[in-house]
Amino acid sequence: MSKKSAQTPCYYSEDAVYYASACAPMRRAAADGRVELRAFTHGHYFGESLPDDLLPGLCTVGYWNARTEQNWTLDWHRNEGVELNFQASGSGAISMSGREILLKPGDMTITRPWALHRFGVPNVRRGVRVWAMIDLQISAPNSPWVWPSWIVLTDADKKRVESIALNGDESALSLSKKRVEPWKELLKELKKESARPNFSRVAILLNEIFYVILEANDAGDAFHPSEESLTRRIVQDFLLDFEARPSSLRHRWTVPQMARKCGMSPANFFLRFHELTNASHQKSDGTSRRRRDSFDRVARRRSRIRVEPIFRDRFQKTCRSNAVRIRRAPQKRRLKNFYPAAVSLILFYCNVYVVIARRDDVQNSLLDSFKRLFACFLIKFFL
Repeated sequence: MSKKSAQTPCYYSEDAVYYASACAPMRRAAADGRVELRAFTHGHYFGESLPDDLLPGLCTVGYWNARTEQNWTLDWHRNEGVELNFQASGSGAISMSGREILLKPGDMTITRPWALHRFGVPNVRRGVRVWAMIDLQISAPNSPWVWPSWIVLTDADKKRVESIALNGDESALSLSKKRVEPWKELLKELKKESARPNFSRVAILLNEIFYVILEANDAGDAFHPSEESLTRRIVQDFLLDFEARPSSLRHRWTVPQMARKCGMSPANFFLRFHELTNASHQKSDGTSRRRRDSFDRVARRRSRIRVEPIFRDRFQKTCRSNAVRIRRAPQKRRLKNFYPAAVSLILFYCNVYVVIARRDDVQNSLLDSFKRLFACFLIKFFL
């Protein structure tokens, strides 16, 4: 056996031998500082090595944060384990079974062991990607899937995951806001800078992710758009329209103006923009500067943004009514407190005037001054 086959997992098909990829381009990008990357691994994968007795069978778990568009790709390759990928922000593209799949925030994919795939078409895009790969000890066709002992799914559920993995190469699974929580918690655990992640927590979260896959598959609603995905679609259409209109570069825009153009609140707009581009609109670096500067100017265009009516009517009317309600609420509260005080003050002036008018020793000039003061108050109040 060669040195390579002794160190790298391999798969023996009828007419060829395949070796698991070590994802060298990702290693070089992390070493050059082009991406922020943290991973924990067993075997030949890049990252911090784990002890053999700590979650055996976990090939690699980690994340990368590409803050700019990249000039590299994870070209066609194979891996020995079942691979889970989650697009936390930005966008990505993965090719499996000869089909390119575009990933948006909240999308995940599951790749069966030794399936030919690539990540980044043509290159890795700006975004945050989280992944986990679990070795199932498959080295030849028709090998049974041998799950690690810390995966606590029942045998029936493991068979269902196998079926989903074997038939899930054609599309991405769009998770609802509730079902992305295990992925977000896993990312938070991996980002701990003070120490290693709690791997008991990592094991629990990976089991939850497998359960989420089964739950979404059973519910049959994984591909129905949620409210969150609809607002993301509006911002995405806004970006596409912006890129198709170079003349919009003549104008400068603020975040509230762009949000108003999309019919949503500035906070919601900023969140969706960050998810789609993995950058705040204030940041500028490299290729993102042109996009940021251009994007800052687009929303002041008076022409309509090409957003489908079902999206525009539903969210724009709701957001506008909410904005009016929020703006007027403080004024109503002020008036509610002001009216009783004003009426009390008017009654007080009337009583004082009556008392002064009845006194014989009061000079007419003082009475006239009091009348003028009272008149000024009434004019100020009603105008």
